[in-house]
Amino acid sequence: MERRIAIVIFEDGQSLDVVGPYEVFAGAREAQARRRAKDPGYAVEVVAARRGPVRQSSGLELGAARGLGELRGRLDTLIVAGGAGARRAAGDPEVLRAVAAAARRSRRRASVCTGAFVL
Repeated sequence: MERRIAIVIFEDGQSLDVVGPYEVFAGAREAQARRRAKDPGYAVEVVAARRGPVRQSSGLELGAARGLGELRGRLDTLIVAGGAGARRAAGDPEVLRAVAAAARRSRRRASVCTGAFVL
């Protein structure tokens, strides 16, 4: 059974905090496919307060597949990325409620750097 990973990003976030974990889980999935394993590994998606492009502190835009409010069902892992935007998001009650709801539906929760302030 595929394990769902959701990585939460914010405007003015640190792109490495998103791309690094994404690559690790995508690489694990690819390794499973090469082995022709019955376990497909991980399905990774990037989510944000709202669906669409989210500019990171470097200027790189990452696409959020869905908004936090659209995230449904069980998650294996919820990862909250960091950066200056995460510190600001930690003061947004709507974002905190949405992250808390996703965290309750997750088997495990993690943050990268300042994502801990949101988590």
